[in-house]
Amino acid sequence: MTDRASALTSATARATERLATAVAPSSPRYLAVATLVRLADGGSTVALVTLAISLRHGAGGASGGILTALLTAPHLLGPVAAGPLARAKDPRRVLAAAFAGFGICLALCGVLLQHGHLILAAAAACTAGCSGPLLTGGLSTQVSARADGLAERQPGTPPTPPLDKSPDMRRAEAWDAATYGVGATLGPTVVAGIVALASPVVSVVALGGAAVAAAFLTLRLPRAAGTGRSEAAQMPMRKVFAAIMAVSVLRRTLAATVLAAFGTGGLLVAAVVFGTRLGGHTADGAMLAAAFGIGSLTGSAVLIMRPLRSEPESAMVALLAVSGLLIALSAAAPDLGLAAAAFASAGAASAAQFTASLAVRSTYAPPGTRAHVFVTMAGLKMGCSALGAAVVGTVLTIGPRPALLLIASLVLSGALIATVMRRRTRFGPATQDSVVPAANVPNARVR
Repeated sequence: MTDRASALTSATARATERLATAVAPSSPRYLAVATLVRLADGGSTVALVTLAISLRHGAGGASGGILTALLTAPHLLGPVAAGPLARAKDPRRVLAAAFAGFGICLALCGVLLQHGHLILAAAAACTAGCSGPLLTGGLSTQVSARADGLAERQPGTPPTPPLDKSPDMRRAEAWDAATYGVGATLGPTVVAGIVALASPVVSVVALGGAAVAAAFLTLRLPRAAGTGRSEAAQMPMRKVFAAIMAVSVLRRTLAATVLAAFGTGGLLVAAVVFGTRLGGHTADGAMLAAAFGIGSLTGSAVLIMRPLRSEPESAMVALLAVSGLLIALSAAAPDLGLAAAAFASAGAASAAQFTASLAVRSTYAPPGTRAHVFVTMAGLKMGCSALGAAVVGTVLTIGPRPALLLIASLVLSGALIATVMRRRTRFGPATQDSVVPAANVPNARVR
């Protein structure tokens, strides 16, 4: 008995050590890749709009809006983009190709727009956008994919505790979520700095160069084994959606996050307009957007130091509700200071909610479908975010406070829908299609 306990302790220690060194994206290489590629993604729309407005020919802001839509809309192709990543024996090569393609096409779009070739620039933007799902969910799959490989025990050794529930795995997901916040916060800041020092077209090309640099660094990441040409890896889109819908936790998470993303897609635009109204200067609007970004980074930093320990779905729903209430509170703020405090708090809650949603995907994804689940859910979320931004932009013609209340109601509706669906599953008849393999979800109540 003592020998078995000793062997289990030793195996657990080895697995934890390997996870901390090879999986956690606190390693400089992963952080560099994720930050560069998400910096390029987060700043690309701002850079293209700035370039379009700065040009004397063409439709100016209208052409910038068209290019932004073409860059964002292809995120809906997430289920298609997941296939090559899931089938690849070495996923790093697929990711590197996507990052390089995004960077080259983004830079080409800027140069073509600079010379007045709007149609060709639009084609380049659309092509760049096709890589979008791999810049977000695609790269995130590599965090948990390595956990799967490390969790595989050698013959004759006792089973180790599941690594996807360990504090190290949760800390890794918090680091990954932090890079999204860095990209969304620093991307526009970097664009503004380059525009001030050089020109708008240089900012677009520089962001493209950052994505290409990330492609080279991706090839130097530790290799996470791909699924090859297994049946799961070659799932058609219809079966991908069926696999997500078959797991009740993923089904609820998709419904909640997509609805919330439809609202928050226009949150920063509303923040800029609201801040400008409150403070009287455009810089005040930028300050509100920055407050949300700073809060997001702070929330991610807290989860890096104190990883998520509760069941991820429960945490995600609770944090969605908190985010919605804080956004509603910001709409009622009478002055800029209180609005900034509310936006910073909402950013922190939003970052924590996003980390919890990543944990849901990594914990509940059926075996062999992780790449499909991550990329598909990320693509649908980003696509709905783009559509929501257009709706919020229309409501902003009435005023920023109604727009913020609309956003808050959509976020709260996401939390409410997830709660209602969860109760119906809990009290309804047991069905086989809502069951997740027990090995993936230790000590969790599967509904």
